[in-house]
Amino acid sequence: MSFKIIEKLKHKFLKKQEKGSERSYYPDFCDFIHEFSEILKYKNINAIVEERQSAENKETGFPDLTVRQNTRLVGWIEIKSPDENLTNKKFDIQFKRYRESLENILFTNFREWSLWQWDEKGKPVKVSEILFDVFDFAIGAEKKLEEIFIKFLEGKAYEARTPHQLAFALARKTKLLSRQIEEHFDETDEKSELVKLRNTFEK
Repeated sequence: MSFKIIEKLKHKFLKKQEKGSERSYYPDFCDFIHEFSEILKYKNINAIVEERQSAENKETGFPDLTVRQNTRLVGWIEIKSPDENLTNKKFDIQFKRYRESLENILFTNFREWSLWQWDEKGKPVKVSEILFDVFDFAIGAEKKLEEIFIKFLEGKAYEARTPHQLAFALARKTKLLSRQIEEHFDETDEKSELVKLRNTFEK
């Protein structure tokens, strides 16, 4: 069953491969995540595309997709273009910040898949890494994709059991959010919500 759904995604992607941008893959992939999760017996899984300011010089921003099960936050997915390797040095800073700030994140270019989760001490650990080419795969290979998705969907938020652990987890996320605000703040844009908020605070 999962083979057919991945095959359907493959044909959708192939139509966009020559002319489509990285973001053009997002809607179909969000639909796929919902359908694929259903087959894996995970109900009410939905992926939401995060809106971001497009700029080539941005190093961080926020992961492309946020995945939830009803109101429960499952994790994040960062997508790169299929023609770019995940090991490309230009992604090092961005990937490092995401791994250190977010408990459960999957990186992919639809050929390589790398899943990182925090251990009990809050240290980011690569828990799974596979090669699975959505554009070219054989029957049976989909099992690898099923396994990494199950690990992703089973991912849980970091459990803070002490005030120190809570402060540790919040500090990591605050650092990422702070960077986002810095990147998106343009004081010359009077219509920007951030500018309006700053002006309100000043008053």
